[in-house]
Amino acid sequence: MSSLEKLEPHKNKLTILPQSIRNLKNLKELALLENLLTTLPDSITILNALRKLYLRINNFDVLLHSIGKLKNLEILSISDNSISELPESLYFSQKLRKIYIGNAQLKKESIFVDDFRSKVLSIYDY
Repeated sequence: MSSLEKLEPHKNKLTILPQSIRNLKNLKELALLENLLTTLPDSITILNALRKLYLRINNFDVLLHSIGKLKNLEILSISDNSISELPESLYFSQKLRKIYIGNAQLKKESIFVDDFRSKVLSIYDY
């Protein structure tokens, strides 16, 4: 299972993601769409191969503050959650190129749009 590159547990009513997610060292895409998640385990930040993280339609109020440690993350989807702020650590995600924020309840002052756009980052409001 450690060679798994894509995991898509859609619509499974997941409320937690186990710490053992860290064992998926080759995981490049994690799509946790339409579940009941409120948080991510800290162990997710050691998934160095992770490029795409889809969290759309869950119950997140906040994102893991250390999410910026995902050094190869290119795409982040947080649409349709109650997230009001983006963690500052996201700014330091060197490869992050797309963030989907539609219906995420973000406060405008919490988005470092000018800083992000200087990195050629696309922010989608859908």
